[in-house]
Amino acid sequence: MKIKSHVSKLLVAILLIALINPFNYAKTVSAKEDDSLVSSVETISVNEFESLSGEENVDETSVVLQASDSEDCIEESVEDAAIAEAGLAGFNYDYAWDVLDIVNQERAANGLEPLVMDVGLMNTANLRAQEIASTFSHTRPDGSSCFTAWPKNKYYSAKGENIAAGQRTPEWVMDAWMKSQGHRENILSEYYNCIGISCYYDPNSEYGYNWSQNFGYTSNPNVITKNGKFEATGIKVEEASKNRFVGFAQVTNPTGEDLEYSWYISGDNGSTWSCISEWNPAEGISFVPNKFGEYTIVVKARKKNSPNEIVSAGTTYSYHPYIYGKCQMPYTGQGGGWLIGVESYENPNQSYQYEMLILDCNLYVQGKPAWIYTTGKCGVASGKALWVVWQPVYGYYWTLFRVYDKNGNLIDEICYGFENI
Repeated sequence: MKIKSHVSKLLVAILLIALINPFNYAKTVSAKEDDSLVSSVETISVNEFESLSGEENVDETSVVLQASDSEDCIEESVEDAAIAEAGLAGFNYDYAWDVLDIVNQERAANGLEPLVMDVGLMNTANLRAQEIASTFSHTRPDGSSCFTAWPKNKYYSAKGENIAAGQRTPEWVMDAWMKSQGHRENILSEYYNCIGISCYYDPNSEYGYNWSQNFGYTSNPNVITKNGKFEATGIKVEEASKNRFVGFAQVTNPTGEDLEYSWYISGDNGSTWSCISEWNPAEGISFVPNKFGEYTIVVKARKKNSPNEIVSAGTTYSYHPYIYGKCQMPYTGQGGGWLIGVESYENPNQSYQYEMLILDCNLYVQGKPAWIYTTGKCGVASGKALWVVWQPVYGYYWTLFRVYDKNGNLIDEICYGFENI
């Protein structure tokens, strides 16, 4: 048959996809910008995507915000005394991480998921801790709401803030917050998945120690890990449908530096690559392949100020814009056998044709003619599916499902294996 060479390559490619992790290619991808494989390429930020998805900002007036203005006694520890004596102001990041540990211990004790430290919210917390050193309030020194300090380039669908001053240790401030209903509700809220925490010491401020917790929920937190390394942990796939692919790079970025991203795609399991988006600050991408098939997608990330330090991650995308479903199952009706079928999303004016071909894997590995059955191209008088009953002997098989348009052009195909043993 004329299709033997083409389908054999397809079979081998599918077998490879099943056996080889796409992340193997992630560190070796190199390609020039090329849009021949895809169309409608658009780089997007999480903020843009969530806004387009129809999510609405939470009414900030409904979020419980409480300020702890306790003027507990101050007992300097040795290291605190040294800082105070030197008259230095600065952030204590160790204290911030200690507070996060206690927060997540409290959440675990109440059956809640842990919060992750988010780069944007840590920057917000640092800003707010400095601001409350001069103006202890949820209203910022310029008269605006504390929520205006949240990152402008990321969408947070829930927001909350706890502030405190005067407490000299993580344990002390967490004890004060947990004893206050409003603060406790923020710490134990199920509506948050990330947080920024800051401890800012200013010897010239009224209370010395100034604390801020800034909570949020976002679908793609920019996670910081304590003493962690810069690495790509994956691609969060928001959509992988017949309409488009939407995904976001997930990168651990301990230093919180600005990042840039580039995206690549392969339609032949990594043999060749096309760059579909050069370096830019948007962490997400949306595109539509120009042809059905199995794709490997890789994203690279680098620090804007350290372009030679690059990390990468990958995923796969099975793009079939016309085949809605396929079926291979034992037939329980008279005569037995196997019921196989293919269904398209639509069949305008009954113009589509369907075809199913079956390959015998045992014959294939022996180098013998292996295509043992075909329906040929068949139209259907009604509906959008073709069904047949086939009588196989014991063995392992692959079915190639195909759909053709009204002009006889192949518009989609997919291979799928089954065993009759």
